[in-house]
Amino acid sequence: MRTILFIMLPFPSHYFVAFGTANYLKKEGYRVVFTGEEKVRTLIENEGFEFQKFQYITEYQKLDFKIWIALLLKTILDKSYTKQRYKDFYSSILELNRLYKSLNPELILIDHHIGEYALFLNRYDSKIVILNTKLSCYKSKGIPPLGIGWVSKNSFKDKIRAEFDWLVLKLKCYKKKSIECLVFVGKSDSFFYKRWAKKYNIIWNDFFEEKSSTYTIIKHIPKLITYPHCIEYPFKDFFLDEWYIETPFQKNESEYITVAYQEILEKILNKKENNLKIIYCALGTISFHERKRADLLLLKIINAVKELPNVELILADDFLSTQQSIKTTNIHIFKKVPQLHILQYCDLMITHGGLNSISECIQAVVPILAFPLIKDIDHFGNSARVVANGFGLKGNIEKNSSDEIKMKIMEILNNIKYKENIKLAGKRGEEKLSLHLFFKNILTKNGFANQK
Repeated sequence: MRTILFIMLPFPSHYFVAFGTANYLKKEGYRVVFTGEEKVRTLIENEGFEFQKFQYITEYQKLDFKIWIALLLKTILDKSYTKQRYKDFYSSILELNRLYKSLNPELILIDHHIGEYALFLNRYDSKIVILNTKLSCYKSKGIPPLGIGWVSKNSFKDKIRAEFDWLVLKLKCYKKKSIECLVFVGKSDSFFYKRWAKKYNIIWNDFFEEKSSTYTIIKHIPKLITYPHCIEYPFKDFFLDEWYIETPFQKNESEYITVAYQEILEKILNKKENNLKIIYCALGTISFHERKRADLLLLKIINAVKELPNVELILADDFLSTQQSIKTTNIHIFKKVPQLHILQYCDLMITHGGLNSISECIQAVVPILAFPLIKDIDHFGNSARVVANGFGLKGNIEKNSSDEIKMKIMEILNNIKYKENIKLAGKRGEEKLSLHLFFKNILTKNGFANQK
């Protein structure tokens, strides 16, 4: 059986992006295999796909000053540390090669967060596609980086402002790379990658795109973006190696359809005839570092909703689900809920700006109130696009009071334009290619026909 291999960053949200495409390929008769760490085995197997445990290359992300100093001292004082780091790096490459040879996949889809892995697999005969788990990472005129939250109208002033934001981001990236180079005394991870590329006569600047400093972009390899094209700014530049093909979000939610959830949902739906409005709130997977900001926002939302007439709030949060004292008659808190299922009945979703949630809202035609949670990633840029396209509003976790949040909620619930804008966006037919034609072209010997 012909095999398709997905090499994804081992986090649930990244797999959710891929399941729609994977299900299509499985129905076409392919054997679909996902890599991952042991913690995601059940998630993948519950979706009906094969799982292969994989040792990812170690990355150093968001480390504070104390840890950098500790790493510097370890590098200087322990001469074997650099050798061990390279040994671990090379071991991951060998495991990737062993995985390839054991599966001999016809096609490999690589999460763009780890797009560098294409460097190690490019010498084989398999076709490679970069699967974007974010929107386009290319720099475009008038559009700030994904981590920036202001809404561009493509004016001359906005174009200048966006250029400045890109410059600042490039300087931050240069600073980070410089610190890594200093901490590891010149032998940073980038040094290892470039050393490997040189060994196989790969010219680094010919393989990697330098226009973007948001995420590494691999040149000459098709990028598949399975999110609705309508989320993007309508004036965004078109790039020939990017393909927007909306794929319906799919995931097995059976474990979250509990008796308690069904009982609450039934009660709410019985009241729907009285013009009851249902709000769903979820902020994704909240890390320890973001817990304080998340709790600040959730408590404001609860205070904003608890006295609103004819409004019911279903809130999904692991921590708050244990706090019985904050529950009221119109607020129902769960550890997890089946998001695709609940969105069918909602009038509004309050989200952290995650692209998966925004896409699922568009799929279900549900207006959005976005409060970007995590700084320096795409939450802020996604939320700005929600506003730019008229799909909803965005707020500020620190600055907005409960009363201000209440006003935003009532504006969306009482104004049909947000829902109508989503409906119209879904009818534009902006996807220029189907998954069938995309993969048919990818897998032919002649390669990929240009989208234009």
